[in-house]
Amino acid sequence: MMHARKMLKIASFVFVTLLVVGYAAFALYPYLRGPVITVTSPQNGATVTSPDIRVQGIAKGVNYLYLDDRQIFTDEAGRFSESLILYPGYNILVVRALDHFKRTTEERIEVVLQPLPLP
Repeated sequence: MMHARKMLKIASFVFVTLLVVGYAAFALYPYLRGPVITVTSPQNGATVTSPDIRVQGIAKGVNYLYLDDRQIFTDEAGRFSESLILYPGYNILVVRALDHFKRTTEERIEVVLQPLPLP
């Protein structure tokens, strides 16, 4: 009888410890993984005919967000949307994020501007 109680206490302690450690890992995961950027528009490698383009996406775990070294901002859900004017030909758009711990990540989008020929 005494052995069963001791085993039950040990099992309960192990269960609660695993539960606390599991929850802590789950809660800390967004902080441990660093900033995440997902650019939804334009697609990498896209060819466009208009120099005006809208760069859109989602940023998570971000304190600072930059589009071509110009600071941009997100809404409450982490979405961003910025207008940009492209140069004729090949363009590289760089979206860079910085988190609270100064960790950075960047997303490079290559876009080609081929203006329509004049009539």
